[in-house]
Amino acid sequence: MAEDANARPPHSPRTAGIIQHFERLVRLHTDALNEDVQVTNERIGQLETAQIVANNTLTTLEQTLAATNTSLAAIITQLDRMEQFGCEGRQQGDNDGNGSIASTTRDDDMEYSADTEHDD
Repeated sequence: MAEDANARPPHSPRTAGIIQHFERLVRLHTDALNEDVQVTNERIGQLETAQIVANNTLTTLEQTLAATNTSLAAIITQLDRMEQFGCEGRQQGDNDGNGSIASTTRDDDMEYSADTEHDD
């Protein structure tokens, strides 16, 4: 009886032809789907490669930007120090009479007169 359950009744030539036709269509459709999956995987690989390149470029850009920010911060700090020292230096010069406009003019007059005396 077990043999009877596994045994298929013979198909007519027409039915066998229809079955073979649909098996062929399914096989072609499966092959086309496999090819589509391969193409999709290749394109995904290309996109992943492009993404890696873009990420590397962004990382380099971020590093350059960080270095630029550090340099600019150092420059600004130095300018602030120079400005602070300049303000303190002018204030100190004004307090002791050296560095004021009058003393600078007096010094310029003395240099001019000294230069004209040596030209003879």
